[in-house]
Amino acid sequence: CFIRTYATREFSTEAIYEDSLESPLTELGLIKRIGRRDGFQFIRGPKTTLGNGIFIYALIKFWTRYQNSHVLSLQSVLYGPGSPGRVFLLNKDDLLERLVNIEEYSGGMIRWSETAGNKQLLRNEDFTCETALSFIENEFGLQKKERNA
Repeated sequence: CFIRTYATREFSTEAIYEDSLESPLTELGLIKRIGRRDGFQFIRGPKTTLGNGIFIYALIKFWTRYQNSHVLSLQSVLYGPGSPGRVFLLNKDDLLERLVNIEEYSGGMIRWSETAGNKQLLRNEDFTCETALSFIENEFGLQKKERNA
C-alpha cells in the first residue's frame, strides 16, 4: 500500500472515477511501475517540483545531524544516509546544478566551493535549521505568525 501511494496505476477507460483517483504523492515522480505485476523502480533524476526552500531545509537538517563541521562534501550530500541526494533521488547533475546556485538561493549563507579538486559546501556558523525554515516560509509566502497559528 505504501509503495502504491507513490506509483501511478494503469487504468482502463471503463474504470469508475473514484477508482482512478491517485495519491498526490504520485506527482513527485519517485517510483514507477515496471512490468505488469508488482515490479517497481526508484526514479533518480531532476525533480522540478522540489523547491529550493525545501531543498535547503533538508540539506541543513542533514548537515546538522550528519556532522558538526561547516564543510560538507559533494559525496556526502549525494550518497550519505538521509542526504538530500538519496531522499529526493536526485542524480549527480541535478544536485550539482542546485549546489552551484545555492549561494544565490541561500543569500550567501551556504557557498559552493571547488578548490583543488575538492567539491564541497561551506556554511556560515549561524545558519541553523530554524534559519533554513525561513526559506520554506518565503517559498510558500508564509509569515511566521501563520506558521505558529
